[in-house]
Amino acid sequence: MSHRLVLVPIIALLLAACTVGPDFVRPEPVLPARWSAPLPHGGQAVALQAWWRQFDDPRLDAIIAAAEADSPTLDLAVARVAEARANAGVREAALSPTLTGNESATRSSTAFGPQVFQSNVFRAGFDAGWELDLFGGNRRALEAARARQRAAGVDWHEARVSLAGEVADTYVTLRACEAARMVQERNLASRLQTRDLTVLKASAGFAPKADADRAEGTVAETASTVAAKRGECELHVNVLTKLTGWSRDRLVDHLAGGTGVVPIPRDVSVEAVPARAITQRPDVVSAEMAVAAASAEIGVAEADRYPGVSLAGAIALNRISLGQGATRPTTWSFGPSVSLPIFDAGRRKSAVLAARARHDQAMATWREKVRVAAREVEDALVRLDTAATRAADAQRALDRYESYVAAVENRHRGGLASLLELEDARRLALLATEADLDVRRARVASWIALYKALGGGWQSATDTLAAR
Repeated sequence: MSHRLVLVPIIALLLAACTVGPDFVRPEPVLPARWSAPLPHGGQAVALQAWWRQFDDPRLDAIIAAAEADSPTLDLAVARVAEARANAGVREAALSPTLTGNESATRSSTAFGPQVFQSNVFRAGFDAGWELDLFGGNRRALEAARARQRAAGVDWHEARVSLAGEVADTYVTLRACEAARMVQERNLASRLQTRDLTVLKASAGFAPKADADRAEGTVAETASTVAAKRGECELHVNVLTKLTGWSRDRLVDHLAGGTGVVPIPRDVSVEAVPARAITQRPDVVSAEMAVAAASAEIGVAEADRYPGVSLAGAIALNRISLGQGATRPTTWSFGPSVSLPIFDAGRRKSAVLAARARHDQAMATWREKVRVAAREVEDALVRLDTAATRAADAQRALDRYESYVAAVENRHRGGLASLLELEDARRLALLATEADLDVRRARVASWIALYKALGGGWQSATDTLAAR
């Protein structure tokens, strides 16, 4: 009988090499053969990781750093990484034997009439146990936990990319708003001068009163536009205050000096973007890891349908005292236990089917992520190409209209141009200025969109949280 007890764990260990369930195979995406829009600057190679430095704007760099240093979103992502790492540790520990120490003391008293018997029992020992992973259920569970740990890590990186992109986009929008406000303020100052001159002419009888009324109306309209633009800019400051965690006064002081200057990347270029680059985006990798975890969990469910074997043992030192006598017996035990699924009304089979369905859901989610990523890169490239095409025309139109306004203003002062002609010239120049600002803002916003679409220039799935 003793030989049989020895053979049981040996046979179990030999069987432990069996692991049920499918092995994870990295899915192959269906990707476009080429991008529909040309790559900016001919797709010359440059590392996007250092992309923010291309702006040459220390204020933007500091704001992004502040947002990363105090972001509830990133803190939540870091906490999820810690949780996933701990869960993987729990799953890894399940593969090893357990050893538990215990100690107890008991004092009892029994009375038989006038005679009283007292006893003291002291016990100290160890309990050991080991659930043999015969069919790889625990190993599959560890595989799933490690996949989810990796997914949590790339989710943290995705949160960083999204946060930096949001901060930069808000900052650029704020600077464009300030530039537009400054244009409107200059426009208001010019209209005030025109109003004063027109009112003076009307008072002297050299211009009709209707011109004076018109000049007053345009001043009021422009003043209202300036106030609206100031309010819009303040809203962008509020967003940056929330993102950085700074006080409003600190942020306003930090922004001073760069008012109205839209940061434009200098000589910026991107890597030649192969279609497969999108499979390195954090959200795509996270979805891939969800597929890997779901695949491993099929094995966990499958293993639950097979027999289980556990080894258990215990050893204890005892001291028992009864009256004036005492004994010190030593006890021990060792042996295997087997659990054999016989009838469960289809519960375990249904669990396997549910695990396979979750795997199919994860695969569908991954495929959708790949398609969205491809579309976002395509969209960013198209917008960049469109903005680049518009930029030269917008600047040319602005230059011509500014020259035209200057000429009409000179003629108006000399009485050779009507107020209506001057207002029409100013309107055209203002529209050209706003169009030029919009193109500049759109170009930078498209660069930021491409930065996010490429996962922030993320190159490897081995990114760690060392920076935190």
